[in-house]
Amino acid sequence: VGFEGWLGGQVVRSGLKPGMITLHMVGAMALLCLLLYVTFRTLNIQLPATLPAPKRLAYLSGLLLAIICIQMLMGTQVREAIDPYIKNDDGISRSAWIANVGLIDHIHRSFTWVVIAVAAYFVYIVQKHAIRGLLKLTSHLSLTLILAQTAFGIALAYGGLPHIFQVLHLVTASVLICAVYTLWLILKNAQPMT
Repeated sequence: VGFEGWLGGQVVRSGLKPGMITLHMVGAMALLCLLLYVTFRTLNIQLPATLPAPKRLAYLSGLLLAIICIQMLMGTQVREAIDPYIKNDDGISRSAWIANVGLIDHIHRSFTWVVIAVAAYFVYIVQKHAIRGLLKLTSHLSLTLILAQTAFGIALAYGGLPHIFQVLHLVTASVLICAVYTLWLILKNAQPMT
């Protein structure tokens, strides 16, 4: 926590230097995941012994976590690409900033389909095997958060970067990473009930 606080100060002191925003976001997500891991280790979460395809579900949850982290990193790169327009008033309106970001924004937008597809497939498997409880709740929550993220991203891109959607996009991304990390922890480490 102390390091992340210090790093936040460095981000501000650097004048939001490219790379610093990404590093600070990665640090924040690592801290949240560490707290979730410690909490998980103190609980005795057990999966039903009859859980279908536990290895496939663990693999899919890990894949989903990885691609969401990649998506988050690209999102921070989009944010960093907007900084020159925030700092310098050179006549470009706020609503045109995102149009000037370039390739990383297009990749970030397109990659959303990969995230949605993997999350939807995970939920499909949960539904197909009638899995209940925490796994069902967390998988549905993850897909809902992904769809909300997509809607917030669309609002940002086509609505002129409204401040409220910047906050919602950032907060939802953080909650999403926590939800998918929790899903992965449950599937990777929980012991089946006997």
